[in-house]
Amino acid sequence: GLEMIVDTHVHLFPRFAGMTGGLHEKIFLELSALPYFFSVDRYPYSRARECIRQAVEEVGGQKIMWGSDYPGILMNCSYRETLDLVREGCDFLSTQEKKMILGETAVQVFKF
Repeated sequence: GLEMIVDTHVHLFPRFAGMTGGLHEKIFLELSALPYFFSVDRYPYSRARECIRQAVEEVGGQKIMWGSDYPGILMNCSYRETLDLVREGCDFLSTQEKKMILGETAVQVFKF
């Protein structure tokens, strides 16, 4: 059976939009490399923030994991900016959603 899928291309999220019943319980989205995919923007990456907002509205913060795509992402931004994109740049996220995205979901999924 299906163990788990972590889709690392949340920037392509519209393909998931409007799914009836949301994502399968074992499918998760990951925010890796968003600043790269939206590199025409500079920090705080308004298009990346919109992508995160849309994903959270559709599937919830408990289905999304932060990722940096380190070290490749350093060509577009700092490691800290990848974290601050969620920590400070996404004021639409609740404290609990930020906790889930920044680590709690990964701990549950990968059973750290």
